[in-house]
Amino acid sequence: MNISNNDNSEEKWISFLKNVRKETEKLDLHGAGIPYFRGHYNSSWKLQPLIFRKRLSLSRIFNLENLLAFDFHTLCGQLYPIQLSDWEMSFEMRHAGLPTRLLDWSESFANALFFAINDSQASSHAEEFKPCIWILDPYKLNTKTYHEYTIPDWASLGFDYHAEYRKEWDNHRKKFRGPIALNPPKSYGRMVAQKSLFTVHFSEIPLEKFYKSSVKKIDIPIECVNHAKNFLYLSGVNDFTLFPDLDGLGKLLSKRYDYYINIKINNTQLTVNNAQMGGGS
Repeated sequence: MNISNNDNSEEKWISFLKNVRKETEKLDLHGAGIPYFRGHYNSSWKLQPLIFRKRLSLSRIFNLENLLAFDFHTLCGQLYPIQLSDWEMSFEMRHAGLPTRLLDWSESFANALFFAINDSQASSHAEEFKPCIWILDPYKLNTKTYHEYTIPDWASLGFDYHAEYRKEWDNHRKKFRGPIALNPPKSYGRMVAQKSLFTVHFSEIPLEKFYKSSVKKIDIPIECVNHAKNFLYLSGVNDFTLFPDLDGLGKLLSKRYDYYINIKINNTQLTVNNAQMGGGS
């Protein structure tokens, strides 16, 4: 892997890793265990589920998500060996890229790092690339919103994700106010591979604005991106490990192809330059 020649890049990379370790150790001190990690391609992006980013009315959000759930449930049967529960279907919808009230996290720092520097939907413009890692203390968040120092699974929440009536959904918004950190069942490909975790949201208020002290953002210096890529390479984290299907395999092999082509082009150019320098001596 190609490492930056910037003399300070390695020091900045080590400093970044130390900051991540420092934040995770803070959580360990009060028994929080493994934190929730999330990677952002642009540090200005908010901790807000996709469905809230279009600034739709709550009525339209409720109707849109229920419509998507109906279509997803109708069409996805052949893809799963068993019938999915309401919550399981919602988790799978989010992993399929659909807008939901769920925000996806991972218990793996390496997985979050991958998404921070490899966002497939991010702009290709250099000014958009300002990667960062978010670290969430799920127990601290849930003490405020779920009113218990615990991380519930979907079965213990006591309500379905897709409420049949709008009034029921409104009651959840009033009761919990802010996001709840969940520990979902990891039964299928992407959920298992990505070590998935979620927060379920009841309003458009970004998590960091609702409860700032429960999350920490750590920026990834641009000079450290090659170090980050090397770290992921050595950790065995790539498109195929996170998306264990044909789509993930295709992306992995395409990147390898591009890498080999670039190496060949660079080596050819180097040979030409050396020949030209020799010819002029």
